[in-house]
Amino acid sequence: MSIILGIDPGSRVTGYGVIRQNGRHLEYLGSGAIRTQVEDLPTRLKRIYAGVTEIITQFQPDMFAIEQVFMAKNADSALKLGQARGTAIVAAVNHDLPVFEYAARLVKQTVVGIGSADKVQVQDMVTRILKLSDKPQVDAADALAIAITHAHTIQHSLHIAGSVKTTETHEKMTALLKIGLVSVSDRASSGVYQDQGIPELQQWLEQALVDPFEVETRLIPDEQPLIEQTLKELVDEYHCHLVLTTGGTGPAKRDVTPDATLAVADREMPGFGEQMRQVSLHFVPTAILSRQVGVIRKNSLILNLPGQPKAIKETLEGVKDEQGKVLVKGIFSAVPYCLQLIDGIYIDTKPEVITSFRPKAARRENLEK
Repeated sequence: MSIILGIDPGSRVTGYGVIRQNGRHLEYLGSGAIRTQVEDLPTRLKRIYAGVTEIITQFQPDMFAIEQVFMAKNADSALKLGQARGTAIVAAVNHDLPVFEYAARLVKQTVVGIGSADKVQVQDMVTRILKLSDKPQVDAADALAIAITHAHTIQHSLHIAGSVKTTETHEKMTALLKIGLVSVSDRASSGVYQDQGIPELQQWLEQALVDPFEVETRLIPDEQPLIEQTLKELVDEYHCHLVLTTGGTGPAKRDVTPDATLAVADREMPGFGEQMRQVSLHFVPTAILSRQVGVIRKNSLILNLPGQPKAIKETLEGVKDEQGKVLVKGIFSAVPYCLQLIDGIYIDTKPEVITSFRPKAARRENLEK
């Protein structure tokens, strides 16, 4: 809801009109004319300034709209009109009001539908639009027409912005999921044995995700600067929505994956690390030695996972009994909604593998209403 002050400038008579805009609804608040009634220009300008200041004080407008200068046949008249217009603008600026300017032809086109409309036509249409019982004075009607033009411009801009926002939201929701997979291992990266972390992760993701995705993989040694560099690259340059690391999360000196992850993080997500340890404790008591973390960097989620294929699957899916009933939820049940919150992308999982959770209001069928 905004209050708009429209000004039709003149060195002898300056019209003003004030309306309140609430969405598409326009409400008339007041109008009139500032009459200078003196011959010398400096005093006229002084009275215009004082009059506009008084109107601003009375109605407390949020925005100030004024007619643009037009080329008059008489140069002296055009100069005086410009000075009167400038005086009104200074009064608005001194009250920290944003100033908007509209050409006379645009005002007539907006209010009447014809750029060449005369003052009587403008007066009639202003009376209809604002549902006034009496026609306002001609200069006041012109000022109200300027305020109405600004209100229409705002409404149009909001409509365009809303359409753009809707389009952007849809594009984000339907974007292709990009996942970075990083296996951290001195021996696997040097070829002592074949890496099993990335193949296990990729296979699990293919089984669990409903939506298509693309993968960027990295196999690197346990070197903190290199791990940091790799995580930054996957997030900043490849724009991965999700980065999953495997290995290097224990208490040994060479286990530096959590340290590197925290070093590049904007925010930590401690719940992921806590839940990972809860899952692992169902299988091994040494789970308490794990230092796995979850963090956010920019619009990406980074999660540290164990290095062993079996442990990777258990951490992602959770603990299930012999009948397949979930005893402890896996961390991936929270990943889709987390990605939706931080970047807007919408992904889902196959419930036979893992059920992703999100509030009803955040589900696709409700977002698309």
